[in-house]
Amino acid sequence: MFAHYYVLDFPEDMLLNISRHTKFGVSRQCVQNVSKKQKQKIGVVNRPDQGSDRATTKREDRRLFTLCKEGRYKTSRKLASEWVLPNVPVVTPRTVRNRLVEAGYRSYVTKRKPFRKARYRHVRLKFAREHQYWSDNDWKCVVFFDESHFEVLNRKNRSFVRRLRSEQDKPFNFRACVQGGGSCVSVWRCMTAEGIGTLVVDKGQVNGKKYIDMLILSLPSFIKKRFKPDQKWYFMQDNARCHRCKFSKQ
Repeated sequence: MFAHYYVLDFPEDMLLNISRHTKFGVSRQCVQNVSKKQKQKIGVVNRPDQGSDRATTKREDRRLFTLCKEGRYKTSRKLASEWVLPNVPVVTPRTVRNRLVEAGYRSYVTKRKPFRKARYRHVRLKFAREHQYWSDNDWKCVVFFDESHFEVLNRKNRSFVRRLRSEQDKPFNFRACVQGGGSCVSVWRCMTAEGIGTLVVDKGQVNGKKYIDMLILSLPSFIKKRFKPDQKWYFMQDNARCHRCKFSKQ
């Protein structure tokens, strides 16, 4: 309809000279029909009830939204098989996607978080309740010791590359990886509210022996630097497997 109104702005002698490839995106036959109606002084408007009818009602759409909320990880094909409509024999995945997009439901990448078992959550909640009334001065006496691991080849996070559609098989689209996980680098550091300690770097996986060696290497000097000889301090670790193994508890 918008193209028709644009055409009516041109003089009659120019109407028949507009080709199919003009900015209006219409064919020459369409321009001729508009010119004919203009000569007959017939208005150019869209006829009522054009296009296909909506196959679903608002109530049926709400049923789809309920199915989506019950299964957030279901694909559009799976939702289409579960979304039974009385007047539609087969619901296509495209219809499901259109209804969900209209309601604001779009696909996003899930966020990652550490996995915690029920007993670990109970222990953490107990610790939080026991220390909820600690003051800032109490927490300043706590020494945190934690480590981070960085994989050299098989990195867990996703990497992105900017390319053209025709460059999908170029060498820069591939990232090397090995089956065994590849080499990794581990770093350790002590920290308190007043400052941080020396960064310790090591290669390979962490076990109880390496954990104790890192403590002996970095913790005594850090305690001597940050606390007075008669001052009370607490050492806190994150209960990792290498922290609570038999070798570490000896």
